[in-house]
This record gives sequence, C-alpha cells and structure tokens, in this order.
Amino acid sequence: MLFLMMSFENEQDYVSFQKLYKSTVRLFTGVAFNILHNHEDAEDIAYDTYCMFAENYDMYRKKTLSQMKRLGTVVVKNKCLNLIKRRNIMEMPIDYDNVPEELLVDEKTDILKDYLKLERINELKSAILELSDYEKLLIELRYDIGLKCSTIGKQLGLSERKVLNDLGYIKKKLKKTLDGYNS
Repeated sequence: MLFLMMSFENEQDYVSFQKLYKSTVRLFTGVAFNILHNHEDAEDIAYDTYCMFAENYDMYRKKTLSQMKRLGTVVVKNKCLNLIKRRNIMEMPIDYDNVPEELLVDEKTDILKDYLKLERINELKSAILELSDYEKLLIELRYDIGLKCSTIGKQLGLSERKVLNDLGYIKKKLKKTLDGYNS
C-alpha cells in the first residue's frame, strides 16, 4: 500500500483511494479466489487491480463507489482469466478420468454417460483432444474450473446464449465423434 501512496499527487486523492481500498478489498479478493481457488493468486490479482486504479486515478476519480465496485469486479475477473491463460492451462494435462458429470450427461441422449459405463473413457479422451482450442477452453472453464456460462461469456466477450449454444454444439460434436468410433 505504501507504493500506491506514492502514486497520488495530493492527500485528498490518497484518502479517497484508501476508502475505496477498504470498502472493496474483500470483494475483489473474494471474486479472484472464487475463480482461481488460490489465496496468494487472489491477493496478487486484487493488488494488481488497485495498482491499475492508482496509476490511472484521474480517470476513476469521479466514479461512485458502486461504479468502482462493478468496474473492479470486471477487472478482477479479466485478470483471473488472463492469469489462467498465461499459465497455459490448455497445455496442462487434464485428468479426463474424473470428467465432471455435467459434461457427460446429455439430456436428450445419455450417449456420453453410456460410454463411461462401457469403460470407453479412452475414446472420450481422444474425442476431447480432437476439439479446437476454443472448444477445449469452453469445456475447461465450464466443467474444470466451474464458471457459469454467463461469467464465461463476459470474460470472452460473448453472450451467455452463445456460450450455451457452443457447449451444446461441442456435446453433439463429441457424440458424433464417439459414434464414429463405433463404426
């Protein structure tokens, strides 16, 4: 916080920023923790957000506390997503032996669930590996990280409907690929 104090030209700006910090630190850290599930990373993301606000305080000075909370929450979520991308989660091996139930159940046809029952998990793994990076990212954000479709949409600049449609398309694509293994 001492570093941030040096960013301000006058005492009034610093006091105003300190008030913002005190009223939002738990919110920003909590939002980051809910996405990253790591306290240290959550604190780093919150700190980076405050640094960004401090460096550009002239732009934010006239915003209300409520506006700053909303803006800060969006910034924190974006920074979390960027951190996830930087860590190349897509490159990390995913434990497909523990694929979440939501991915495996298709309300119309339980074909994916049937494959698990038949112990054909290797075919499901292969089918998932054939997906595009975007499709893998959607699966990972939704089912591995547990983000809601609306949150994923906001983070990727898509509508919630688009995310839902794409996830439905991915399930159909997986089903088609898995059906192809039967032929």
